[in-house]
Amino acid sequence: ALRTPPAHEDIVAEAGQAASALGLIDLATACAERVVLSPRMHVRVRAQIVRELARLAALDRPSAPGAPPESAVYTRRMVATRVEILKRLEGSLASAQRVDDPQLVTEVAVVMHETLLPLLQPELLGAVHRPLQAAAAALEAIDSPLTQLRAQLHAELARCEVRAEFLVKAATQVDKGLALDLPDAEAQERLRAALRPLAERLQLRSDVWAEPEGAVDQAYLRFERARATAE
Repeated sequence: ALRTPPAHEDIVAEAGQAASALGLIDLATACAERVVLSPRMHVRVRAQIVRELARLAALDRPSAPGAPPESAVYTRRMVATRVEILKRLEGSLASAQRVDDPQLVTEVAVVMHETLLPLLQPELLGAVHRPLQAAAAALEAIDSPLTQLRAQLHAELARCEVRAEFLVKAATQVDKGLALDLPDAEAQERLRAALRPLAERLQLRSDVWAEPEGAVDQAYLRFERARATAE
């Protein structure tokens, strides 16, 4: 592959990202291939982001004439492609953290979230648990101002922890989500409405002596105790 002079690598990498955002996938891929072997890590990370965005875009093409795009159908290939992309992006995220570039960390975390969103199904949570942990921790470490994204990540991670029966970890994620200041009051209220019921359920499950007053909470606790006994 042709190599770009080092002085121009940043421009080519950014052009690849811009082309990807415009849906010019062939141009984006060509830009990425020109700089993917750069000696500078931040350039290689940006090239990798573009490569993975191109792989995602390929899922938007129909598998056959008249067929829906693969991204719209839960096929084994669609799931496997996204899982593989997430694994590579985890490596890119670690590289972005090593070069101490908050903007680059943010860019990788955003693409990771976009990639895993269709995989937030009960039977697929195991595949997104670690990427969610990595993205949430990375944005927390740089105190990212993207508080709405961070709140989503904490909420989604809390549900993964609950499904894995890690209740203390789930409660920690709920607390982190609720502690964030979102950009507007409406978004803040939606966050609280989404997380408070989960927080209350976690409190019930973590206190083995709890005897809630409400009929709904009593029924929920009886169900959880019965499920735990059956397991």
